[in-house]
Amino acid sequence: MDVLNGPSLRLRGGVNTNCESKKHELNMCTSVMSPETKRLLPPTSETIMTKPFPIRGERANYVNIPHVIAMVGLPARGKTYISKKLSRYLNWIGINTRVFNLGEYRRHATTAYTSHEFFRADNKEAMAIRQQCALDALHDVCEWLVKGGEVAVFDATNSTMERRRMIRDIVVHKMGFKLFFVESVCDDPRIIEQNIM
Repeated sequence: MDVLNGPSLRLRGGVNTNCESKKHELNMCTSVMSPETKRLLPPTSETIMTKPFPIRGERANYVNIPHVIAMVGLPARGKTYISKKLSRYLNWIGINTRVFNLGEYRRHATTAYTSHEFFRADNKEAMAIRQQCALDALHDVCEWLVKGGEVAVFDATNSTMERRRMIRDIVVHKMGFKLFFVESVCDDPRIIEQNIM
C-alpha cells in the first residue's frame, strides 16, 4: 500500500499501479459505452442503480401488484394476533396494509346464532350465511386493493379446500392479485385454552 497515493495493485509483470488511476480509467471507458453495454458489466458500487428512500411526505410504492394474505387455521390458534402484528409491521415500513376479519362480518350479519350450532356442517342456513359473509369480505378486500391498498390480510379459518379455492378464483383469476396463505398451527392445549378464555 502506497501511503501517499492510496492502495495499489501488483500486476502480473511486477508493475505496481495505483487503484485510483485504474478506477479513473474504468470511468473513462464506461463514459463512452452505450447503455446496453454498461448493462452487461458486472455490478459495482459505480454501476448499481438504487432507488433512493422517499423524502419526508412522499409515499413509496413498494408493492407493484396488490397482495392478499389469507390466514388458515383452526379457531384460537393465533390467526388474528398474527394478522394484526403483520399489518402493524407492514404499515410501519410504509406498505399500506389492512386486516379484514371475517368474524366481524359474521357478527354483523346475524345475531340469531349464539352457540356452536352456527358452525355445524349440517346447518345449511348457517352455512349459507357464512358463505355470504366470506364473499362480502372478499368483495371489500378487492375493492380496497383496487382503490390503492397494497396488502390485504384476510383473517378467517379458511380451513376447507373449497374456501381456499374460492379465494384463489376471486383474488388471482378474477382480480389478478398476488395471493399466499399463512397457516397458524398450535397444538399446545395450554395456549389454546388461554386463547379461548
